Amino acid sequence: QQQQQQQHDAEQHLQHDQTTTYFNHGDRQTEAFVFVDNSNIFIGAQLDGNVRDLSVRVNIRALCETIEDGLPCVFRAVAGSNPSSGRIWHEWENNNYRTVVDRGNDGTMHTIISQQINQGTPPPPGVLRSLVLATGDGNDIEGVDSFPKLAEMAMQAGWEVRVWSWEQSISGKFKELKARFRDQMIIRFLDPYKDVITFKAGQSPKMSPEVSRRRSGANDRYGNSHGNSRQGDVGSQKQHHNHQKQQQQQ
Repeated sequence: QQQQQQQHDAEQHLQHDQTTTYFNHGDRQTEAFVFVDNSNIFIGAQLDGNVRDLSVRVNIRALCETIEDGLPCVFRAVAGSNPSSGRIWHEWENNNYRTVVDRGNDGTMHTIISQQINQGTPPPPGVLRSLVLATGDGNDIEGVDSFPKLAEMAMQAGWEVRVWSWEQSISGKFKELKARFRDQMIIRFLDPYKDVITFKAGQSPKMSPEVSRRRSGANDRYGNSHGNSRQGDVGSQKQHHNHQKQQQQQ
């Protein structure tokens, strides 16, 4: 019965936008499917070592701009376990995200991702599909594939995968995948953007365009650029072709 409920919930979210413009990915174009683990990202934003600062909030618009990174998105969804957080869900919906309630972490989101990866419709000729995961969670859930397993499934199907996570929160399973799929997987940390994508309760969030200005010069503590090139990968120096040139032409 639980699996039937997961299937039903997933089917309610499967339709994606029909009008799409494409991002030039070297000699290929990209269409992105973006999935956000709301609880993981919000809790990670509040953690500093073993201390959790409950006054920290996330600027959802700035977060969206960061993880989407200029890619055309044909599907966006965010999952969380607290539907009573009406303001947060409304903000996600304002940024064109479908909201998915994981009842007791039941894996509804995982089922939706799996169905998107295994959809019967192939991408248009010359188009690369990109799975964007905003989570560091590598835990297994009974009856569904974990986020790392879904990432592996996508890459085996010819997709690229981009993982955004707080450095402290990322599972070692993602790093293991990166070692196996170096040319298909990108891991980026949110930490260099923390002062832009977070704010304290009672304060106003910063303007989201600041994310774009900071992106060109942000570096993590390893010296990896977190700009629009693939130099922002963890453990990869392969550049993401033509993105900055396209932006300048636009």
